[in-house]
Amino acid sequence: MYAVDRNFAKDVIWNGLGKVATGPSASTIKFYTDDVPKYDFNPAKAKALLKEAGYNGDKVRLMPLAYGETWQRWGEAVKQNLQDVGINIETIATDVPGGNQKISDWDYDIAFSYLYQYGDPALGVGRNYVSSAIAKGAVFNNVEGYSNPEVDKLFADGAVATPDSKRKEIYDKVQKILVEDVPVAWMLELQFPTITHCKIKDLVTTAIGVNDGFRDAWIDK
Repeated sequence: MYAVDRNFAKDVIWNGLGKVATGPSASTIKFYTDDVPKYDFNPAKAKALLKEAGYNGDKVRLMPLAYGETWQRWGEAVKQNLQDVGINIETIATDVPGGNQKISDWDYDIAFSYLYQYGDPALGVGRNYVSSAIAKGAVFNNVEGYSNPEVDKLFADGAVATPDSKRKEIYDKVQKILVEDVPVAWMLELQFPTITHCKIKDLVTTAIGVNDGFRDAWIDK
């Protein structure tokens, strides 16, 4: 987290689209908080932590997403960041199906991924961190193998708690724990612009955006 220059990725690679992530929840969904530990770009601190951890130069495989040139450039930038602090990085090239297969089989050291959060942490956040979602064969779940009984309980409680003020209290706590534990290196909240003709109505009607399909879209004649 200290080694990767996330502002560079946002401003240069993604042309300013998106924002630097603060933790497991995007700022656009319910019960988000930025009252969590912060990880600024600090290569010197990253080097010190690597030394403290006793890293001996073993090779670390980095697998970018194969979704096009922007993703490849992002992988190169992260590779350079990690090499600059002394990590021996080898880039693994795959196509999209191959990358998904490797992630679902846990055949990676560091892998890029992204996912939608569906507007509520009970739907799109918890699945990445609860121990019940540790299972080979699926891509968009707890593929990092993170297990924390307190986090499991908080996500279970947060899904059913009432009122919303209680849910926020629960999710504030779980976000702080996750950011302290760092089971995932959260990079950016990506923003994908949608350009459409003004006569096309109801193109985006859910939190999944255009990826939810065009079943509700219609043309105003």
